[in-house]
Amino acid sequence: MLPDITQTFVEKPGALKSGARKDRENGLQCDDDDDDDDDDVLEQRKLQFLDSLPKSIDDICKIEVSTKGQASNDLWKENRSNMLTASNFGTVCKLRKKDC
Repeated sequence: MLPDITQTFVEKPGALKSGARKDRENGLQCDDDDDDDDDDVLEQRKLQFLDSLPKSIDDICKIEVSTKGQASNDLWKENRSNMLTASNFGTVCKLRKKDC
């Protein structure tokens, strides 16, 4: 005979609270002083970042070979910090733009 599922379920306090994290912002502070300069700098940094990403299969294969050992490999940590991974995908999707 199967055990009654309701007898084995233990409700954790606060587990069913909704919306606790949905209003997270990206954490950037807004300064209205020099918005035009900030936009230009942001655009420049964005382009630099996109240019720094691996573009070819050879680049990706080199990173794969040189980062074996994962957590014990500093190069792996450096490359992983700039990538969208399963570990940070949910957090990135939930970021909201902060209104100033």
